[in-house]
Amino acid sequence: PISPLPPIPPIPPIPPISPIPPISPISPISPIPPISPIPPIPPIPPISPIPPISPISPIPPISPIPPIPPISPIPPISPISPIPPIPPISPIPPIPPIPPISPIPPISPIPIYLYTSYPRT
Repeated sequence: PISPLPPIPPIPPIPPISPIPPISPISPISPIPPISPIPPIPPIPPISPIPPISPISPIPPISPIPPIPPISPIPPISPISPIPPIPPISPIPPIPPIPPISPIPPISPIPIYLYTSYPRT
C-alpha cells in the first residue's frame, strides 16, 4: 500500500506592499550659455625669400711642413771630482788628574749611647 503524503504546510501570508513615495518634481533645466564666437585666424606672414648661396671660396694651399732642426750634440760628461780625503780624527785630550781629596777633619767625640735590644729567648 502507498503511504499517504505528508500534509503541505500552509503558505505564509504576503506582507502588504509599502506605498511608493511621491516622485519629486523635476528641477527646470538651466539654459545653455551662448557659444563664444571663434576668433579669426591671423593671416600667415609671407615667407621671406631664401638668400642666394655664396660661392664656395677656394681652399688655401697647405703650407709646407718646416724642416726638423738637427738635434744638438750631447755635451760630454764632466769627470767626477775626486772625493776629498777624510781629515784625521783629532786626538782625545788627556783627562786632567783628579785633585787629592782633602783630609776629613777629626770628629769631635760625642757621647753616643747605644741601646741594643736582643730578642728574648
